[in-house]
Amino acid sequence: MLLACVFLLHFSDRPASASQLYKDYTTELVDALQRVLALGGGSGVAESLPPMPDDADEMRGWHEEVMRVEHRSITDALSGKRLETTEGCVQIAIQGSDASGKPVRFGDAGALCAWLCGLRDLPESEGRCVLLTSEPAAGKTWLMSQVIMHALDSELVPILVKVERLQTRLLEIEAAENWVEAFLQSTCDATHYAMLQRLMRERRALLLLDGLDEAGAYRERIERHVAEVVVRLGCVLLCTSRPAGLSDLFGGFHKLKLSPLSAAQQVDFLERRLGAQRAAELGPYLHDKVPVDAVTRGRVTANPLMLSMVASIADLRQGIDMPRTTADLYDVAASAMLKRGTELSDAAQKLLRAVFFEAHVDKQRIVTAKHLDAAAARVGGEAVDELRELVVRDRLPLVRLLQTEPLQMQAFHLSFQEFYAMRALGEGGVQLQGFKWEVWWTNAVFMGVQTGDAFGERFVEAAGLEAGERWRGRVITSLAREALPTAWLPTVVEAAGGGDVARLKAFVGRYRDVIQREGGKAVAQLALQQPDDAVFRALQERPMQRLVTWRNKPNSFDPCVATFAHQGRVQSLAVSTTLIVGGVGKQVYVYDAATEELLGTLDG
Repeated sequence: MLLACVFLLHFSDRPASASQLYKDYTTELVDALQRVLALGGGSGVAESLPPMPDDADEMRGWHEEVMRVEHRSITDALSGKRLETTEGCVQIAIQGSDASGKPVRFGDAGALCAWLCGLRDLPESEGRCVLLTSEPAAGKTWLMSQVIMHALDSELVPILVKVERLQTRLLEIEAAENWVEAFLQSTCDATHYAMLQRLMRERRALLLLDGLDEAGAYRERIERHVAEVVVRLGCVLLCTSRPAGLSDLFGGFHKLKLSPLSAAQQVDFLERRLGAQRAAELGPYLHDKVPVDAVTRGRVTANPLMLSMVASIADLRQGIDMPRTTADLYDVAASAMLKRGTELSDAAQKLLRAVFFEAHVDKQRIVTAKHLDAAAARVGGEAVDELRELVVRDRLPLVRLLQTEPLQMQAFHLSFQEFYAMRALGEGGVQLQGFKWEVWWTNAVFMGVQTGDAFGERFVEAAGLEAGERWRGRVITSLAREALPTAWLPTVVEAAGGGDVARLKAFVGRYRDVIQREGGKAVAQLALQQPDDAVFRALQERPMQRLVTWRNKPNSFDPCVATFAHQGRVQSLAVSTTLIVGGVGKQVYVYDAATEELLGTLDG
């Protein structure tokens, strides 16, 4: 399939002034898309992208028609079927709060788009910028395509920028005043870019920045640039990201998040994909055996991508047991996607895992020839030509070809790259030089920890974690020394053998200032004061100092969600299930209990 969703961002290798070369490149892309649609199945009808007009006045209509062709349907990677964006894809609800803190909720992408269009008329002081977050594979990209389709029937013109593409050009454009404008200028025909720039500056554009978390090593820089520079364009801006690792620069943004799919939505989706009978047969599996999400404690099928994977696997594996863990789901899904294309040799499959690992170590979403060469040097290069040919011919549904020369490709979804990076770690023979507990690795390591000893023992060696005990203890001890980073709390719970992530998050929030100040020294002592629990027992096992036992401490969970110190007399204390209050000296910090986001500071 054509691997970048927005056609306008793929004209990177032709001079803007060379019109014939540009038209030739357009023809190549149209031919590729037609081959892909034919390969993908579904209706079997190939859609042609409209030719670029010579008249600048027709450029907006051309841009909108290209967006419509690109986003009216989405390819289901496992089955190859084309799903209508607004009808065939599940409708995801959105909730959150506006910049003033007022709760907002939208039943689907259409309602969200209408609200976004209304932001255009707000005074600048009230903000036209929105941050939408969700956990891995929860449907952000699906939602983006749905928003685009609704926006095409509005007064705003959608402009989509994939952040993983932007970061590959950052070294070329970082001197520019506005990186988004510079990126569009470098990837679009001159007339096309002029039209897009005019729309943004006249506030007639809906600018969509998809995947801030996929910027890899440049994430912090790009987030800061978006929050401090791109917002000054004044047009309506919608950014998406995983919540883990987000900076606190987006304080003036409206904050939204995707809601998990309800049980009724899941059943309805499966009935439309599989039929009522097969969906009913899956009932016990959905209710009792589907893996549980460590954060939400709900079934992972409340996540749209996971639900789609389950539907496709159920269609392929009738009479065969369904996967019981998240890693197994990805394993079966990846195998199914590879079988839908040309069969890979064992050597090519091993090389593919190694390629994704090298890209992940490099903190890159875009896989290049550099990663292919590094993988070949490590696991052998006999399958390099086989893998490259299949990628260039677009015969690997798991991999999206971005461009042939120089080679650029990416996994169908970042979570599949994470899965393969985890598999490569589990095979052993690799090193994570200078490993730090960065957010980039959370999903890959969490999936690996779920698989057990085979991964864990090799991971702690690859990461160079302190020796002296079994791998689970080494993971927990190392994260305790890091002051229990919020993004890694599900991994702590999984390594401990189970527990409640929300309870651990509340514990960290309650003692945030002490833990950050004292690190592992505080963790063991504070954990000792908690009731008996697998997670808190694990946190006590390797104290860095003698622990003090509180004989008069009640053996029940402390109902207070936070404490704070004050040099003067405390006259009142608020306890809340939705806020966390912490502080030191004469400063009090207020956090959102669910997201750990700093909401404000009270001085004096």
